[in-house]
Amino acid sequence: MERQGVLVVDLDGVLFDAKKFKAPFFEMLGLVTGTDPVVAYEAVKKRRNFYDADLHFSEMARSAGRGDWMPRLLKASTFSLLKDNPGVFLTEDALDFLEEANRMFSKIVLATRGTEWFQIAKIESSGINTLVSSVFYVQEEKKSVIRTDINGCRIVFVDDTAEEINAFKVAHPEAFVIHYSPDMVALLANAKAHSFPELLKIFKALKGATRG
Repeated sequence: MERQGVLVVDLDGVLFDAKKFKAPFFEMLGLVTGTDPVVAYEAVKKRRNFYDADLHFSEMARSAGRGDWMPRLLKASTFSLLKDNPGVFLTEDALDFLEEANRMFSKIVLATRGTEWFQIAKIESSGINTLVSSVFYVQEEKKSVIRTDINGCRIVFVDDTAEEINAFKVAHPEAFVIHYSPDMVALLANAKAHSFPELLKIFKALKGATRG
């Protein structure tokens, strides 16, 4: 199959099951610090537009009355949790989806928002890094992912949040944006899907339209 265009795909909520990861992750944080990680999480969430792991860990250490060593211990424990469970927290069939998508696109760019070391740990422990051309880490909207090396290419963007979908479409009206969600579709989305087979079906239809 001829490969065309660039796929820009989100990590959390599409390839990585953040909800599945949250339970054992928060359990580990609570056991290490002896505090409720939800309390610190809610406090941090009001100060950032992304999950800031460093700030969360510092807030938990402060609440527990512990020193600077506590955030470092939490970081090391997070690495261990991910390393000991390779691929466990991926969305089902995520790797198979990426392998199939690689046959259809000239490049796959992973776009992810969050604390960089935290996102890197999730990506590398799961093996996703071996199936994408590059990874773009942001702490603002992913519309900035378009760079000189993919500018001018046919862009297909997949994300699970309406805010990201709408912002990307406004910034890049030529892109084909797909809202990966079981709920209402983003206002500016070109299409909606909530399974990898649905996404692949849309990709194949786009290839057919391009050839036509």
